[in-house]
Amino acid sequence: MPEGDRHRNALQILLPALFGDDNVVRRIAATVLRQRRYRPGKDAGRRDQTGAQSLHIPIPFLAGGVALGNEAAARAPKYGAPPEALGLLHYLTLINSFGSSLQKLEAMEGGAQEKRLVGGSWILSKKMAEGLQDKSRLSSPVRKIVGWDRDIVELHTDTGVVRARQLVFSASQGVASRIVFAPALPAARAAMHRAWPVTAKMRKAVHVYARPFWRDAGFNGQVLDIGGALLWSADNSPPDASVGILTCFVREGALPADPAKAGPMLAATYARALGEAALHPLQYHEIDWGSVDEWTRSCVSPYPPGFLTRWGAASREPMGRVIWSGTDMAELHPSSMDGAIRAGRKAALQALAARVRA
Repeated sequence: MPEGDRHRNALQILLPALFGDDNVVRRIAATVLRQRRYRPGKDAGRRDQTGAQSLHIPIPFLAGGVALGNEAAARAPKYGAPPEALGLLHYLTLINSFGSSLQKLEAMEGGAQEKRLVGGSWILSKKMAEGLQDKSRLSSPVRKIVGWDRDIVELHTDTGVVRARQLVFSASQGVASRIVFAPALPAARAAMHRAWPVTAKMRKAVHVYARPFWRDAGFNGQVLDIGGALLWSADNSPPDASVGILTCFVREGALPADPAKAGPMLAATYARALGEAALHPLQYHEIDWGSVDEWTRSCVSPYPPGFLTRWGAASREPMGRVIWSGTDMAELHPSSMDGAIRAGRKAALQALAARVRA
């Protein structure tokens, strides 16, 4: 049987079980098959100003953006992992959470990336801390959780013991493997925590300019450097455009660890796509998700093939006084800040409802 027919048959069996709607199934199957048929050597586009071959790739969100690359490399990581390391079921689940729309999943407008917190994401933590006042404890990592199956749960930290009626666990579930639970967790959940993917150790970099100059030429700031260090960038300028900000994700190990060297290299990539003005940022900032601290561990959780089939049910099972939260538990827009906020709100409502019932 030809390869395309084999994949078509597999999709026709799998997708209806996930989505139900035949029209949705046909659109997703057609999109997946079109992406499989893309061949770097056949679908090359124009050359950029440096003479490097630019690829024209049918990426829905890239209208107004630029794809740079060469004919030998068209394997960009997706949601923290290259295509062959990302489970198809995981990707289809993401599509399902976005209204069964691949376009919406990958787009800015109408998608999870459309809205931002004015002033930066840290504003959310700041406002929560102000509301909690003296109830917030910093530099107090939890080492042991006791009595998660009882009325009162104890959190043993480096600065003392905290007792609570409900516990919202919003960190990556991979972090739970470093915490002692008493009594021990159910076997399936403990095994899942040990297997939790923490492989998306990407760097996030920010260039600040006097103004968003790329807009003058009709660019939206999105750049894909196929096979290069820059995975994907976006225009993160404030609403009043008082400064221009380009935010990007960097392929792990693709740039020097020294920010003083990495910043100019990324600026040179921007210059290839957006013009010489990109070579002159006012500021450069970055964070490395693989080394920022021992608790973050990974930018997102790219579930590998077989992970959801084996552990998907265990990840959402209720567990005593513990409410599992975080962006991975979001029913809408998981793997995004929007999903994290939605999951956090739901967890807070669950905790309040449990108090009312008590």
